[in-house]
Amino acid sequence: MTAPSRSAGPRSEIRAVTVAFLLPGSLGLACASGGRPALTPEECAPVEDAVAYDTAALHNLDGRYRLTMVAETGLEAETTRSGFLTLESYAGRWRRMTGPGGIPMPDVETPYFGSTDIDLEGLGALQLGETGSIDSLQPGVLVVERTAADGDAPASVTLRMGSLINHRQATPFDGGYTALRASRITAESLAGRWSSGAQVEQATGRFCAARVGP
Repeated sequence: MTAPSRSAGPRSEIRAVTVAFLLPGSLGLACASGGRPALTPEECAPVEDAVAYDTAALHNLDGRYRLTMVAETGLEAETTRSGFLTLESYAGRWRRMTGPGGIPMPDVETPYFGSTDIDLEGLGALQLGETGSIDSLQPGVLVVERTAADGDAPASVTLRMGSLINHRQATPFDGGYTALRASRITAESLAGRWSSGAQVEQATGRFCAARVGP
């Protein structure tokens, strides 16, 4: 695996990133502290679509997780993949999403960025650049929060996968996406549904992520 590179991004605005990678083929052997195995499809059970977010947990998602994704539709239906997910806080202006022309989107925040080594293509999902990128300007994972109308809590929390779609200084035009939409967030885990496609949806499934370290 080629080591990801860092660009001269806004390092002064973020804390240092700690990322753990697994070699291909080792994902199911020891993917968490204590050598805990990856979850089975049954253990990564579907969750309710209704949003249930622990408000305090939303402000403390930094850390390392064991991520399991199960494909339910698409060419790789009934396939399961597991790996690490690492999240780190943004600070300052990078917490704000901007639209075309750099105009801020007032109802959208991007509080976290990170990386993952999960095999998206093995699930039939699109691989949109490097998911293992730890470049804060082009991260492998970007957490997008949309604020509810009353402003009290996010209406949705989505993890966008792929450095191409997550470029902070460019707007993608091809419409491709691989996104994990969390419907349950606690201090120790995230869970929900994922989907991937371009012109049309090509694969969907469920996911769960259990915290394994700070």
